[in-house]
Amino acid sequence: MINILIIDRKRLFSEGIGVFLSKEENMNVFGPEESIKSIKNTLANENLQVVLINSLIPTLNVLELTSYISSKYPDIKIIHYTSELDEDLIIQSISHGADSIVLETVNPTHLIQSIHAIINGATFFSREITKLLAAKIRDFEFDEKVKFHRKLTEHDIHLTQREIDVAILVKKGYANKVIAKKLGLSEGTVKNYVSELYRAFEKDNRKELINHIRQI
Repeated sequence: MINILIIDRKRLFSEGIGVFLSKEENMNVFGPEESIKSIKNTLANENLQVVLINSLIPTLNVLELTSYISSKYPDIKIIHYTSELDEDLIIQSISHGADSIVLETVNPTHLIQSIHAIINGATFFSREITKLLAAKIRDFEFDEKVKFHRKLTEHDIHLTQREIDVAILVKKGYANKVIAKKLGLSEGTVKNYVSELYRAFEKDNRKELINHIRQI
């Protein structure tokens, strides 16, 4: 039996999703609850596997509560649901311990799938949230490349864009085979780029090269 606690105000969505989940033969639902006292009481006295939390409860510090559950009950999986596609809120939810984030527009069947997924060790995000996170990662990688290029220029080191790609991955300790797979290149081509990096940075071995790049 999967015991689920819903943390939210009593409203149409939370009560509706509670009724829907209760109809599943292997799911038992508690809540919705929004009193911190009743929440902690349920956490302490019921064998919960999943906690569903509305990210935008005005009467609760949801992020603080998420951190509390994550640290005190590490085996409980936490799903945040939200009505807003707020990038900062989503990142904060993940950093405070949420295992999954879905929009309130999620199909109830997909919510059940997300519950089973995280119980089995996987992660699950609504499609819109997955797109947002993917874009955030791409922006981060782009920023990393731009910043690294600026630092190289300050040291009067001039590399091609592809050499910069390889240098960043070398700095992270990846082997040539892994770098080749990540960049869609042959391993031989990566070896040639690494040789160019040895020349550009005036280093004779990979350990010295990595240390030098990390210090830039």
